[in-house]
Amino acid sequence: MGEDLNPDQRRLWDRGLVLLRAGAGYEAHEVWEQLWHGLRRSPQPAEQRLGRLLRALIQLAAGLHLRAQGRWSGARAVFDRAAAGIAALEQQPESPPRLLGLELRALRRSLAAAASDGEHDPRSDPGIGWRWPEDIAGP
Repeated sequence: MGEDLNPDQRRLWDRGLVLLRAGAGYEAHEVWEQLWHGLRRSPQPAEQRLGRLLRALIQLAAGLHLRAQGRWSGARAVFDRAAAGIAALEQQPESPPRLLGLELRALRRSLAAAASDGEHDPRSDPGIGWRWPEDIAGP
């Protein structure tokens, strides 16, 4: 599978991106969880890596949601867990520096910055390499 997603998985990925960009963190979290459940227990290492990335992105979305609600300590904890998850992913054998077009090191650093700075928003970090689907309707 590598970084290839089947059409159903791609729709979920793109929908989560649209929601995340629009500031709908909770909804992005819910959409990506559907995709994550299909990947997290796969026997294929490439799919396991994608599942770990998705878990961190689900945490990112949840952290943004918590922060928007003014629940800063919860957001910080979730951002920290997401950064730790990306760090663990980076340490795995054969883990590429980019997954689904996202630069893992930049994502980890941006998550750590979000955990320490209540104003940092990983969605606006150009180093991550977000590819926002422009042709998909927002929420």
